[in-house]
Amino acid sequence: MPRYKLTLILKAMQQPETAAAPKCTVEALIKHGAVVRNLENLGDRSPPCRNSKDSQQHARGGHFLVDMEAPSTVVPSMMEHLDRNSHVIRPTFCLRQRLSIALEECEGGEAA
Repeated sequence: MPRYKLTLILKAMQQPETAAAPKCTVEALIKHGAVVRNLENLGDRSPPCRNSKDSQQHARGGHFLVDMEAPSTVVPSMMEHLDRNSHVIRPTFCLRQRLSIALEECEGGEAA
C-alpha cells in the first residue's frame, strides 16, 4: 500500500467541534481500509490565501496532518467524503516517497 499525507484545513470552531472533525475523518479512513500512522495538529492559523467553501470566505482555520498507508482506491472516495463534510475547507492528499538509502559495507581499514 502506498503511503499518503492528508492535509486538512478545517473551519475555525470551538474546541469540542475541532476535536470531533478529525476524529470523524480518521474513522472514515479506517473504514475504507487505511492504516493511520499519525495525526498531527498544526494549530489554528491563517492560510496564505483566503479559502472559500459553500459561498463563505474563511480567513482562519485549523490545520491537521494525517500520515497513513492506504490503497489507491481510497483517495477518490475519501475526497468525495471530505468535500461533502461541511467542516472541511480544503483536503489535500499527497503521495509520500519512500527514501531508499544504499548501505555500504566498511572495508575494515584502520581508523585515523
